Amino acid sequence: MRFVNWSGALKLSILVLLAEVTGCLADPTTGAVGARRLQPISGTYVLETDGDAVLADTLLALRIARLPDNTGDTIVGAWDRVDTTSLDASSGVLLETRSGGSIHLEWAFGATQRIFEGVIQDDSIVGVFKVGARAYPAALLPVNLDSSLQRFESLTGWFDPGDRAVIVLRLDDTRDSDRALIGELKSRQLKADFAVITQRVGTPIFLTWREIAGLQRDGFGLVAHSRLHDPGLMDLGRYAWETVGAKNDLMAHGFDVRWFAIVGSWTGESYLDSVSKVHRARGRLLRQYFEGTLAWVYTVPQTVPVPESLAYGLSHINCDHFVVRDVMANIRIAIQRRGYLELSYHSYLADKSLLLPVWDSLALLRDQGLIVITSSAVGSHAAHDGAPALLAAGGGSLGSRTIALSEDVPGACRETTGTLDSAAIALGRGCTLRAELRRPPRGTAVALEATWSGDAGKDTLVLSLKDVMDGRRSTSRSCVARPSASYCTVRLGVGPVVGDVVAEAKRIGSGTGRALLTRAAVLIQ
Repeated sequence: MRFVNWSGALKLSILVLLAEVTGCLADPTTGAVGARRLQPISGTYVLETDGDAVLADTLLALRIARLPDNTGDTIVGAWDRVDTTSLDASSGVLLETRSGGSIHLEWAFGATQRIFEGVIQDDSIVGVFKVGARAYPAALLPVNLDSSLQRFESLTGWFDPGDRAVIVLRLDDTRDSDRALIGELKSRQLKADFAVITQRVGTPIFLTWREIAGLQRDGFGLVAHSRLHDPGLMDLGRYAWETVGAKNDLMAHGFDVRWFAIVGSWTGESYLDSVSKVHRARGRLLRQYFEGTLAWVYTVPQTVPVPESLAYGLSHINCDHFVVRDVMANIRIAIQRRGYLELSYHSYLADKSLLLPVWDSLALLRDQGLIVITSSAVGSHAAHDGAPALLAAGGGSLGSRTIALSEDVPGACRETTGTLDSAAIALGRGCTLRAELRRPPRGTAVALEATWSGDAGKDTLVLSLKDVMDGRRSTSRSCVARPSASYCTVRLGVGPVVGDVVAEAKRIGSGTGRALLTRAAVLIQ
C-alpha cells in the first residue's frame, strides 16, 4: 500500500465502530431502504463488521473527501481514534479506487493491512472487510458524526419543582395511533415526550414529519428512538448508525434533541441494563452524543435531584398493560419522596381502559399542586435550588419582578397592580400581564401556567406565547372559568433559532366578579 502525507481540508478520517454484522438495510415494513438517500463516497461513514471482536471494543471513525484532481477515483487520509485523548491518535493512510459501483479501500493500522471491498447500494456500501488473511461481511453506513456533537445550553438551575413530584409521560415509536392519544393529552393539558423512530416517519402506520413538527411547536418533547427500530443483536457500527443517525435525522428537520431512548427489543450489548454496559463502547458513544439515555439500569422513582451519574441508564415503567392500582402506587411513592418518575406507553399496544384513568389522575394531581409534568431532559435536571437560571432569564412566578402591565382603557390594571406580589393576582378586565423569558434553552418548551378562578361560564383566561425571533411561532389557549378554581396552561417548543419568548395573560368575557390567578408562572418543560 502507498503512504501519502496529507493534511488540511481534504484529510480523510475513518471512524470505525466494530462489531457483529446485522446485514439488512431494508425496512421490513415497506421493503424499502431508509428514506434519506445520501450521495455515496462522500460525507462520513461507520463500518459495520462481523462481530465486536474484529477490531475489539474500539471507537474509531471516517470522513471522505475527494482529492482535487477531478478524477473522482482516489482518496487519501488517516485513521483517527475518537475514543482517546492521545495526541498521536492518527495512524495509517487510505487509498480508494472506484470502478462503476464497486469500491476498493486499502489502509494500514498498526502492522496489519486492512481492505474493504464493496458495492454501492443506495446510501450505503455493502461488501467484505479483510484483516490480513481473514475476511468478514461488512458495510459502510452513512452517519454525520460532527454535526451531532454540538452541545446545548446547560439546564442546571432552570427547573425547581418545589414540593411537587416530577412526572414524565412518554409515548414510544410515533405510530399513527398516537393521533388519538395526542387529543387525549391536549384535552387534559398534559405534556408528554414522543420517542421518534426517524426513518419510519412518513411511512405507513407512522406519523409524518409535519405532525412531528406540530408536536414540537405545541411544546411536546422529542426523544431520539433509533432510525429503524429493528429488533435483535447489532454490532457497534450499526448501533452508531441507529443512535447518532437518529439524532442526525431529527436535527436535519430542525429539531434539537437531548436524550435517546433505547429500543426495548435490542439484545446483547445494545440492551443497556447494567452499569458495566453503560461504561463500555455503546455507553461511551451515547455519552458523547446525548445528554442522557433512557434504558433499564437505574430504577424509578428516583429522589430529586437525580444524580448526574444516573443520566445514562435511567429507567421507566412501561404502563401498556399495567393495572391502574399498580401505576398509581408508583405515582404515590414519587409524591411521597418528591421524586422523579417516568411512565412510558405505546399507543398501538396500550390498553386504553387502563391508560385513560391514569391520565385523568395525573391531571387531577397536577391541579392539586402535587406533581409537575415535564420532559425527560428538563425533569432529570430538577433541583431544589430556586431555579436561579430561570429567574435570571425573566422566568418564574408572575409578580412585580417579572410582569409588565398594559391597559386597554385607563385604570384597567389598578387592582392588578395592587395584588401583583400577593398570593392571588386580581385580573382586571382589559388588563394584560406580560412577561418575557430571555433565550430559553434549546431542546425544551416554554410554558405559561396558572390556577385561576372567575365568573363560571362568563370569564375566560387567555394565555399566549410568542417567539420574538419568529412571529410564526406563537400559540395561545383560552380557558373558560369553572365553578371552582381550575388549571390553565399553554406551551411553545423552543425554535432552532433561540430568541426571547413573550408570555401574556388576559381576562376576557362578561363576568362582573373578581378573577384571580394563583400559582402563575413562566417555566421551561
